[in-house]
Amino acid sequence: MMKNCRMAPPLPEAVMQKALSDIKENAVNASHIDWKTETPRLLALSHTALLADVYANLRALIKNLDDHHSLVIPPWKKSGFEQMWRAPPKAKTLSAGINTIGLTGFTPHSPQEMSAYRDALLSTIRSLAPAKGWVLDLRKDQGGNMWPMLAGLKPFLGDAPLGYFVTISGEKSRPWKETLPIDHQGMAQPDLSTIPVAVLIGPHTASSGEAVAIAFKGRPNTRFFGTPTAGLTSSNRTFRLPDGGIMPIATSFEADRTGVIYKHGVEPDEHIEDETATIQAATLWLHNLTVP
Repeated sequence: MMKNCRMAPPLPEAVMQKALSDIKENAVNASHIDWKTETPRLLALSHTALLADVYANLRALIKNLDDHHSLVIPPWKKSGFEQMWRAPPKAKTLSAGINTIGLTGFTPHSPQEMSAYRDALLSTIRSLAPAKGWVLDLRKDQGGNMWPMLAGLKPFLGDAPLGYFVTISGEKSRPWKETLPIDHQGMAQPDLSTIPVAVLIGPHTASSGEAVAIAFKGRPNTRFFGTPTAGLTSSNRTFRLPDGGIMPIATSFEADRTGVIYKHGVEPDEHIEDETATIQAATLWLHNLTVP
């Protein structure tokens, strides 16, 4: 005798059902969607649609979230999306007493690679200290994994909360500092928590790069130079779909150590378009601040 069993829906329907549920329940801008209209329409479409059509309609739906950060990636495009950025930090002395360090983004999430990046950043900072002031150049930091970047910059950040994730209902996460990778080797770190820092930002400062910038907001002796960032100041949570696709969805906004929430990017204190002029202004500010 055959037992009654519940058959799994065809793959296009399963993908659509899972995606709609995840977006509706978790997206920070879920209220931007007319779910009473869109849910039945898209479910009906999935009954006869190809997977490519399902993904095309999900992309259109996600665009209406208007957070500019959420996206959906079909399995046949995942390999390009998951390519790793591993560029090491770059540092040098700009002028007497002023050093600069630049980040370009870092995507790996393995503990070994995160630790290696953090240690490289800490070693770079130690090799140039002491200094009267620092320029932190985030203009090419397109994001990836914020945690090893923040861990490597810990000498500048001290014991402050650094930042928070805040849901649409106002629920605040635990402070970012509590999520930083632990330095099991106990590397000695200089205390640079009060040294003047000029932070350079621009339109290519994005996602986790913006989170790094936000961690410096509210820090004493800190000033921002350049142009507004990309505006991807939300935290993405990645949902996995039945066919192997992935869906990074913005589920919260980012707030600095003082509780200020950033929904549309980070603004500089001094708006300067020209890249060379930006560095010059930052260096002048540091020089005037540090020279008696």
